[in-house]
Amino acid sequence: MRSALAAFLAVLVTFPTVVVARKHVSNGKESATTAPNLVLLVVDDLGSGDMAYNSKDMLRSSPHLLKLSSEGVILTDFYASPECTPSRAMMLTGRLNLKTGLQDSVIHGTEPRGLPTGETLLPQILKETYGYTTSAIGKWHLGFYQSQYLPRARGFDKFYGILTGGGNHYTHVTTEVFSIRGSNNTRMKTVSGWNLWEDDHALTEEEQPDESVHSTVLYNQKAADVVLGHDFASSPLFMYLSYQAVHGPMQVDVSHVDGTVPNGCNEIASSNYDESVFDEDINYASRAKLCGMVSMVDKGWSKLRAAIESRGAWDNTVVMVMSDNGGVKRHGSSNAPYKGEKGLYFEGGVRVPAFVAGGHVTAALTANGVAAGRAVSGLVHISDVFSTFVGLAAAGSASSAAKVEGDVASPAAYDSSAAVRKEYDVHGINQWRMLVADEPSQREEVLINMNSPIWGGGGALRAGRYKLLVENSVGDSVLYNAGRKMMDGVVLSVDDLESQLQDRRKEVFPEPNFYLFDLIANPGEDDEGLCEDKVACTNLWDDDEFLDVRAMLLKRWDEYSDGMAESNELWQDDGPLADPELFDGSWGPWRDDAGTPYAMYAVADQHRRR
Repeated sequence: MRSALAAFLAVLVTFPTVVVARKHVSNGKESATTAPNLVLLVVDDLGSGDMAYNSKDMLRSSPHLLKLSSEGVILTDFYASPECTPSRAMMLTGRLNLKTGLQDSVIHGTEPRGLPTGETLLPQILKETYGYTTSAIGKWHLGFYQSQYLPRARGFDKFYGILTGGGNHYTHVTTEVFSIRGSNNTRMKTVSGWNLWEDDHALTEEEQPDESVHSTVLYNQKAADVVLGHDFASSPLFMYLSYQAVHGPMQVDVSHVDGTVPNGCNEIASSNYDESVFDEDINYASRAKLCGMVSMVDKGWSKLRAAIESRGAWDNTVVMVMSDNGGVKRHGSSNAPYKGEKGLYFEGGVRVPAFVAGGHVTAALTANGVAAGRAVSGLVHISDVFSTFVGLAAAGSASSAAKVEGDVASPAAYDSSAAVRKEYDVHGINQWRMLVADEPSQREEVLINMNSPIWGGGGALRAGRYKLLVENSVGDSVLYNAGRKMMDGVVLSVDDLESQLQDRRKEVFPEPNFYLFDLIANPGEDDEGLCEDKVACTNLWDDDEFLDVRAMLLKRWDEYSDGMAESNELWQDDGPLADPELFDGSWGPWRDDAGTPYAMYAVADQHRRR
């Protein structure tokens, strides 16, 4: 056992020098085909049991994505944060959230915070170092209270989508609730506004789409338009396509749930599930809608792929499809075969569906004699997206299409350099060779997340086959609302608030709940102990046979904790200062670049946001 434990700590990876992307001249015209086009497609709140290759009831919902997965590599052990903002931050920075201050809550619409501007994002590196044209479409959710937090200020040449965490898929309106703090009575205020932006401005009333057009349809069309209008001969394309679907509200075009579209969604009903797969916590009426929303995404992907192929760019394109966290059961999502859901550190909240494909991947698999459509169980973390994409940009398509051997395509062609890793202090690891060369994952462990002390210090760490889970919170939304309520009656300092929240937490968790699971033997994290092999159905935390495993995991846990940055969740809320009514009815930055709210000196017109 000790030899296996020693492997848990083997997490440092040395990266060879980056191979700079090269351009070549064809027919007197410079071509950028040495660097692959990169498409990062994120489906919001998609559970593992919502993906067609994992679930019979979703099999017909997404034939085009299913075909795509069969051409690439399915990642069975891909980990994200249990919530939106933290996952997206790690994906685009390659860094753990405990280093960026986003280890706790999602960013609420009236909070004056965001992904720190000192962080360097993936699109910035792809654009500035490797000459990519960069486009973001869909959900942002990384802060927008000042203009320097907007997508175009973070490395994207183009942006179309929403800055908030969600909204009505048809009216394109986001509603936020905040409390009037320091009052003797609980007073809640609701503010609403249009949420769609294009590049650096909110869509005006005249520019708003018809309310019959679903957000997914908008993003599908915009993504295809970007591809059809891009000059692939001048630069490779990086597209971040981040759907609002299947995030609530659960809204879908009727044709995708009434049988008009032959996707099987109209056949979903609780009565169709036997005891082996029925989950009493899933809202099966909503699952039919969720199925339809997935079907709409699938239709959009078909359109996007056709656009890429029509431009002759498919053979030089890498596509990463993934969810940002586990699904929400009351919205009809399934995280089977895993326990838990969005917001929780059990596998169902953090082990999300993901796969990599595209013509560029197919060529690399073929060149290496590796079968397409295979499932890979190597550990992958969402931060690895950053390093893998940077590695691909550096390597260029000529290397990635060749066999991974000799001088033609050495490991240096696929790894971010030590210099890049050091400069950006990234945690992410380039996993390209695992994907296309059938080599082991470069990871022995994944810190899934670790909350700050004010949030209870909970989280999860997986090392090899074992997982440590520390449960010491009532959940993000519950804790956030509890803190907000505490400050309704009186304005509290952060220290006073933390003390009161600790007292509140102790009412629910007098002591943290610790779990230790063998995920190979017990992937469902069963802790009932009703089986012959205790490893397959037991929380091993108090088992004497696993004390050494526990000690090693706690040692790593403490080492991560020692390097934690202060959370930027400081319980600040600008409330009415962010009201869209002050800004022609649309959500957008409400403070100037110096941090002063526009409403404080009555300068709230649109042009001051730029």
